[in-house]
Amino acid sequence: MDRLGPSDFNMPWMNARADLIGAHLLGGALGLVEREWPSAWDDALAVSAWEHWLITGRLAAYRAEWELEAGQLDDALTWARRAIDTARGVHRRKYEAIALTVLGRALTARGQGEAAATELRTAVEIADALGSPLLRWQARAALAKALSTGSTGADPETPLREAATIVREIAGSLAPERGSAYLAAPQVAEVLEAAG
Repeated sequence: MDRLGPSDFNMPWMNARADLIGAHLLGGALGLVEREWPSAWDDALAVSAWEHWLITGRLAAYRAEWELEAGQLDDALTWARRAIDTARGVHRRKYEAIALTVLGRALTARGQGEAAATELRTAVEIADALGSPLLRWQARAALAKALSTGSTGADPETPLREAATIVREIAGSLAPERGSAYLAAPQVAEVLEAAG
């Protein structure tokens, strides 16, 4: 991850930087994201190989998340749509699901629960097809929140219970100290608290 600048083989260090930014987001460390995202983005834009589209797609989704967490809803929507377009353009379903989840969360924050639920149902479908536990619980938790706005007419309890069950399964599969750290992450704790 400490490698500086583009070379002939960029994927390991670029992926490691993107992974770290994702971990910072999950842990709520927005200051670290703010510090590390710009140089990671510049490096991803500077390469012309396949790392360009892969890493820029991931980082665009993370930028949407960062903007959402910072309360910048318009910027979150812009970056989420950019990430969706990038992911769809290269058939990266994982990053499409991530970006759709952030888009849905931003729409929910703007009071557009029905539009959010539409995007989030697609995110849940993609996450289930991929089998990623992280994406599965995040999409469901976001869907539950969108459905709870009251304007959708749908019950939010089922996706919320499903999200909490997935979170507990993940934590149970980890070593005790890692499981505890996972359960303490702000996004994870919020889901468990909401589920009761």
